[in-house]
Amino acid sequence: MASPALVQRHLRELAKLKEAVDAGSLEPIHAAHRAVQRVESLDQPLRLQAPQMLDVCEEFLNGIADKSTKSFERLQSRFKLLMDEIKRAPAPKPKRDVPKQPSLADTAHFTKLYSAFDLGQHPKAFDLLNQITPAMWQRTPNANRNQVLKIAASVMSSAVPNEASARQFLQFIQAIKSSKGLPPNWIALPTSCAAMSAASIQAKDPAVLLQLYKAHLSLHKRSTGLFAKTRGADSGLRNVPPSSAMLVAILDTLGALQQQSELPEIIRNFPGTFSQSCLVAMLRVLARPESAPFATDIVRSFPLQAFVDGECQGPLLRTMLKADLVVEALDVLFQLHELGDKSNARRIPWGIQTDILVELYKLRDFDRFHSAFEELCTRDYQVGLHEFRALSSVVPSHVLRDMLGRKEYNICLQEAQRHANRKSQRIENQTMPPGGIDLRSVPASMCKDLLILHLKAQEGLSQEVIIFVKPLEQPVVEAALIGESIDFVAQRQKIVVSAQAVESFIERHTNQRLRDFFWKFMALRVGVVYSLVVGGMSALSTSLP
Repeated sequence: MASPALVQRHLRELAKLKEAVDAGSLEPIHAAHRAVQRVESLDQPLRLQAPQMLDVCEEFLNGIADKSTKSFERLQSRFKLLMDEIKRAPAPKPKRDVPKQPSLADTAHFTKLYSAFDLGQHPKAFDLLNQITPAMWQRTPNANRNQVLKIAASVMSSAVPNEASARQFLQFIQAIKSSKGLPPNWIALPTSCAAMSAASIQAKDPAVLLQLYKAHLSLHKRSTGLFAKTRGADSGLRNVPPSSAMLVAILDTLGALQQQSELPEIIRNFPGTFSQSCLVAMLRVLARPESAPFATDIVRSFPLQAFVDGECQGPLLRTMLKADLVVEALDVLFQLHELGDKSNARRIPWGIQTDILVELYKLRDFDRFHSAFEELCTRDYQVGLHEFRALSSVVPSHVLRDMLGRKEYNICLQEAQRHANRKSQRIENQTMPPGGIDLRSVPASMCKDLLILHLKAQEGLSQEVIIFVKPLEQPVVEAALIGESIDFVAQRQKIVVSAQAVESFIERHTNQRLRDFFWKFMALRVGVVYSLVVGGMSALSTSLP
């Protein structure tokens, strides 16, 4: 880079040319030519530093007697280009009259500030913090700035300041942000985001937090724009999206201040990475009762792929059910299945899928319930003991039997019985007698079918059946036995069915099964005969002329 000494040398040479012109030893036309040539040989920044060189060139041009020659016109044209260059140059920015070193008053002020924070005098500390002017902040070394911001943010995020202190903290942040004294990466720190969230909630004003977020978002968009990409490294912009801690702070703040209407757009336009804390914050906001009017829009803005990658499908669906978004939860469930098929994410728990089916049945949306069950069965959904108990609590037994099939339904009943017996042995420390059945841990909706299945299994054993029941479910079991015309002896939390009554029930059931088989067989024969007769008559009618 050229040195300013080069400018001084050119000025001395121009002064010698002027002396030669004044002495008459050099013609003005030749002096002007040499002067313009020397000015043009300098770089533009150096020419702008010494505009007096053009004054000397202009003096030489004015001293030329014959201004009609082509040589004068060429010099005049070159001189005008140099003058236009100076006119187009931006005016130098006025230097601010701000001392570079902190004054004694600044040192005393920061000493009081540190002392107030150390003594736990938070109202006084935040009042002193708000008294820091932009000029005082510019005079403060960067290390001291970072220390003040770190202490203030730590206290604001961990302590419980009053509303006045929160407002003073926000005013201080806004003031230094407006004067470009806030470090660009400060708002990306987790402690800073937590402090801004706590202050905004306490002051009931999220404006400053949203301003910082939008400014960071705007900077990120400019850094990823076409202009920045073409400029490359010379753009000076950093391609750093807003942090996940900032999004968590915004979600918690707007949720606490009941301003959920702005959340869908913020979530949808967030360019950063959705961390686990972001997903949890979204569910926290969705679970708030105040979010009910905006729950559907909030869910539609959720990044479902992030929930799949973070293996948070279950918490998402459970939160949606708690928010009474049953139909929306079913739609999201199918979308999560499709996204999960494309990744190595963990499967969605069958329990939450069953809960969605149960809530659908409670809505009495039977068509959607059956179609959803069939669709889930094609996606490896299976009905285990937990799922069977949940479904049987709302779905009638005959409907559930048709859905699962008689064989699968009986297998589930037997598994429920084995589980009940094991639980009885573990909790009651009681060994089940031969032919006994424990219905104390079985839902009331399953008692009848489980009891009938157990009685049918006693064929050929000739032993009495002892049924253990809870007091509230004993009338249900007794009504089931009366409906099947089975004699019994009711005791406290226990029902005894004699072996003779069991054999009588099995005999009636066997006879009924034979009668049903006979009538089905007869109906089949009648159908076959009818088909043959109709077919023969049709053939005969077509063969006759």
